[in-house]
Amino acid sequence: MLKNRMMSSGLVLLVSGAFVALLGFSAWINYSQQCYVNPGGFPCDIQYQVALLAPLYALSTGIIEAGLLFGIVGSILAYIGHSKGIKTLPSQNTKSRPVTAST
Repeated sequence: MLKNRMMSSGLVLLVSGAFVALLGFSAWINYSQQCYVNPGGFPCDIQYQVALLAPLYALSTGIIEAGLLFGIVGSILAYIGHSKGIKTLPSQNTKSRPVTAST
């Protein structure tokens, strides 16, 4: 389970970073352009498959980069938080008994 606040904030950043990167990638692949070759010019028809993602197309590269950065920082925080949350037992320094050979 979650060991401390650093680990939980790292996991939140990791999940939100993955969501933001997926959103940016979805906005990037949402764009399509179809150009026609006519003697009078080259008109292009721009289409978006999902209209809600159309405003995000111009920012899609930055959104993907921000999502990847959040994911990397989140995974680092989760790793550090996990390593700090593990309790190690102190080594038990007991006197060793002499080993006797039995025949």
